[in-house]
Amino acid sequence: MERIITTRVECYVESENILDIEQEGFRHFRSTTNALLNLTQSILDGFNLDNFTLAVLIDFEKAYDSVWREGLLVKLHQYGIKGKIWKWIQAFLNERYSRCIVNKHEGQWCRTETGLPQGKKAGKSLGILREIKGIGNIKTKFLIQVYNSIIGSIFLYASCIWQTGKEEHLKKLNAIQRKGLSICLGVSATASLEVLQVMAGVLPLDLRREEMAIRDIARLNSYSTKIPIRNKIDEWKNKETVDKFISPLVLMLQQAKNMKEETDISVDDIEPEYQFQGLQASKSPPEYWLSPSTVVAFTDGSCQSNPGPCGAGAIVIFNNKEIELKQPVSKRGSILLAELVAIKLVLDYVSRIENKTLIEEVKIFSDSQTAIGILTLNWKIENNRSTSHEIISLIKCIQKHHGIKINFDWTPGHADVRGNEIADKLAKEAAKEANQIQKEAHITVTKQDIKTAARILVNKKWQHRWDNSDTGRLLSSDCQQKSTFDYPDHKTAKIIRNLRSGYYLKNYQNKINQNIDPKCECGQLETVEHYLLFCENYEEARQKLIHEIYYQHRIVAY
Repeated sequence: MERIITTRVECYVESENILDIEQEGFRHFRSTTNALLNLTQSILDGFNLDNFTLAVLIDFEKAYDSVWREGLLVKLHQYGIKGKIWKWIQAFLNERYSRCIVNKHEGQWCRTETGLPQGKKAGKSLGILREIKGIGNIKTKFLIQVYNSIIGSIFLYASCIWQTGKEEHLKKLNAIQRKGLSICLGVSATASLEVLQVMAGVLPLDLRREEMAIRDIARLNSYSTKIPIRNKIDEWKNKETVDKFISPLVLMLQQAKNMKEETDISVDDIEPEYQFQGLQASKSPPEYWLSPSTVVAFTDGSCQSNPGPCGAGAIVIFNNKEIELKQPVSKRGSILLAELVAIKLVLDYVSRIENKTLIEEVKIFSDSQTAIGILTLNWKIENNRSTSHEIISLIKCIQKHHGIKINFDWTPGHADVRGNEIADKLAKEAAKEANQIQKEAHITVTKQDIKTAARILVNKKWQHRWDNSDTGRLLSSDCQQKSTFDYPDHKTAKIIRNLRSGYYLKNYQNKINQNIDPKCECGQLETVEHYLLFCENYEEARQKLIHEIYYQHRIVAY
């Protein structure tokens, strides 16, 4: 319930432009990274102009704990948040109690008169990996996922800003990367970082920062020109002189330019950010749809690969006639884009009907719950925003000027529903025709396109770097990338890697500490080859293993 109320209040506040345009925190589609980037860029711009930059930083102590609840409720009412929602917020804030717990000793409950309820964040450190590692036979793949999500996200926060920092400072993060990956892979922390990254399938930090910077500049480029940071981007795009202080925006724009040269995807073509349109009405209950005054339509989209050639299809049933509609959408589109275009085809057809007085309702059946949710339930729009906005505007226009109700209903796909099957057939035909599109006038780039293109760019750089380096080849010569994921558990993977590197064998330890005798107990140098093939102390275990492999091979052969 809290999430529902928060969504409705946020939508109202954004659509009414109540918040200051420079407010970045606690808002959808905005980020505190924007504020940091704006501040950093302003300081560097001042340096380049030999100007002084003054900053006033204010931190309110215990801000949430000191909020005056009655005053907050009055302010919400003044801004237009009234009625049942206001009463719910009042009930949510009042009659709240709290207590302290110290060493399992619980204090008494006491009523709080000020402040707002808050969540809590767990501490994150490399110690988490050690705790997880000690639970049992945890797969290496899982440990790497934990590392990326918990630890990697910490030192990549706002990385687009500080990637221009001094090299000696940035290298300190590599030590964290090496330590974390060595724990995940079960190898020595002194192993080559390059090899650890390849074996774990984890990007080097500098390339990861570049990838995030490209995605950030694309996100900022989708903002409205009213937002200050967007104006700075446009200003720097038109600059031809090289300033003496390298700024984050300059580097981000250069990285985006490199991506365009490599993949032909430009951040300038990113679709505009989502604009709050106010609260949308929920879809109404379905009625008997064969009424003479009702237009019934089935829509569907098809995509040969996602992204790839996609097409839209629809069948419209009205006045005892069936009208088939189809349209090739793009050579590089998504299934959601095709579904939305199919809905737009129906609305365009309805808007072209001359005698609209005969129509009371338009019922559109789609097998895409995502498309219906975006258009009727105000779901968050990540991609294809421009197409979604066009459809929403078209719906409002038809409803306002012609008084026609437009309702959406979900229908299961590939369930022998005649209308849906016809729409699916038309969409597939249109998707095939999309392959024949010679040149598209303008392709709107989505966030997913930028993400894919950025990853392609950094992966190529990573491969080139690996091909031209000889660091750590001894450990990785027999190891293919991501082969560790095939091992049953972390313990087994650790044993195999230690055997490959010979880390725990005496000949290897002697290279680190010469006081250690490099010879095995049998008198020979304790190398990997000697340990596995020739050492007399392990002859019985060796013969047992050969016997098991032999009979297992015979069973498989038969």
